[in-house]
Amino acid sequence: MGIKLTYSPTDENSGMVVSGMRGKKYSDLTLLIDDPNNSLIKIEIQNSSGKAISIQGTSIGGGQRTYNYESIPRQELQLGVYLATPASIKLVPFKLENIPLP
Repeated sequence: MGIKLTYSPTDENSGMVVSGMRGKKYSDLTLLIDDPNNSLIKIEIQNSSGKAISIQGTSIGGGQRTYNYESIPRQELQLGVYLATPASIKLVPFKLENIPLP
């Protein structure tokens, strides 16, 4: 799997503005993702201490994920990447029977 990180500024100075709900302006951080084995479970944008940074919204599709922030955090960032591996997946028999439905 390869991950390419691109940054898409969306503020008044860049000439590109993205408006969210209620006209609020956001800055975007876009990840272009190549995952031929579909092993990607989750990506977190983290501060340098490993704590996930709060996002305003996200969109996923077409090999990319875009994270919306009120403003891009002006600190050192890192990616937390969670992958499915053969060792991380366990199949357990599971069956539901006689469940009353409304």
